[in-house]
Amino acid sequence: MPNTALLTAATGMQVQQQNVDNIANNLANASTVGFKRTRLEFQDLLYQNMRTAGGASTASTNLPVGLQIGLGARSIASEKIFTQGDFKQTENPLDMVIEGSGFVMQGHEQICGIPAMLKGMYSRTLHQVHNQTVTVSGDTAEAETYCSANHLTELGGGSASNLVWAMRYQDRLQRHNGQWRFQRRTVVIDWTETRPAQFTPPPAPG
Repeated sequence: MPNTALLTAATGMQVQQQNVDNIANNLANASTVGFKRTRLEFQDLLYQNMRTAGGASTASTNLPVGLQIGLGARSIASEKIFTQGDFKQTENPLDMVIEGSGFVMQGHEQICGIPAMLKGMYSRTLHQVHNQTVTVSGDTAEAETYCSANHLTELGGGSASNLVWAMRYQDRLQRHNGQWRFQRRTVVIDWTETRPAQFTPPPAPG
């Protein structure tokens, strides 16, 4: 039992060290332009079942509650905190700033590049489209689409972290030669959640 207690305490020390390291990184980048701080997510480990609830205590009575001893904790994910930072004048005409609770993509090329960008950031992604409204005015239109998005990051050993977004696409469209094309897209993130997940690697080609 003493050895188990020390090992359990060691897992707590390890995750707290990781938490301190993460805070130190946030502080070190306090003046970094465009930096978004991260927050670690933690999870308890397996429990040792010492006594089962409902088990027999005597020949005629049962135990009303069980007894479980936890075996520690671990860190499972790091979550980006997308709060608005301070603006800084860079004097570079090619620099831009994202203002508000979302991301802005300008032009057809940037918007069409979103899938490739996500592929480079996460192991897998899944976007589900829900309600959509479109207001057409001549050759222009304004659209809003409600979505939920899952962003899976492989952690190794079959485990993964799933970053879930409840989000809205706010689009501006232009009709050109009879075809509608995106001009501008704003991604508004209403809330985020990080969940543990299981990861199955894709089959090898061929």
